[in-house]
Amino acid sequence: MQYNPSQSQANIAWLEGELRRIAEAMSRGSDALRLSQTTVEPSKPQEGEIRQADGVNWDPGRGAGTYVYREGTWQLMEAGFNHDLRSLHFFLGD
Repeated sequence: MQYNPSQSQANIAWLEGELRRIAEAMSRGSDALRLSQTTVEPSKPQEGEIRQADGVNWDPGRGAGTYVYREGTWQLMEAGFNHDLRSLHFFLGD
């Protein structure tokens, strides 16, 4: 879902239009999750938080990639197919 507010006109018609745009953005939905690249380590990460590290300005340990914060450390999330190439599995690198 993406919503970017337009410049405020401070009237009822503008507010109604913005609420309509928010409702449309929410109803479209998406089956994809897009992570913005993080260039600085978050100051107060929370258990289960997921971030896309750029690997240059912020390298949590294994270069660029998708990391999850678990048990006080950033762990790289990796994906791989099982031996018969029929199913994709995600796992946390060590």
